[in-house]
Amino acid sequence: MRNFGNLLVEMSMTAPDGVICFFTNNAQLEHILVQWNDMKILNKVMDNKLIFVETEDDRESMLALSNYKKACDNGRGGILFALANGKVAAGVSLKGHYSRCVIMFGVPYEPTLSRNLKARIAYLNQKN
Repeated sequence: MRNFGNLLVEMSMTAPDGVICFFTNNAQLEHILVQWNDMKILNKVMDNKLIFVETEDDRESMLALSNYKKACDNGRGGILFALANGKVAAGVSLKGHYSRCVIMFGVPYEPTLSRNLKARIAYLNQKN
């Protein structure tokens, strides 16, 4: 966890404008942010860029996204913590200086017992 935090500090110092950090789920995002806060890693990151977090509340997330874009536009730069399967990842186009660096913390595998995955496997088995 500390190594990932140190990576984020390095990226906040070297990558210009916007950095987007994707997490596999909300529990992971919250857990890591709490740990990094306790380790004072977020303080080091905020020396370089402002921090914004996608939440489960759509209105709050859109406000965070809007402020993230403003921070990137005015030269201060920002880091956006988002979910790999959330609104930011799926429905928002962040090109150019909004995503100079993208970091993926974890791999967003679909649960092996999910209905969607079982249906896909059944469909593929029928085709073969």
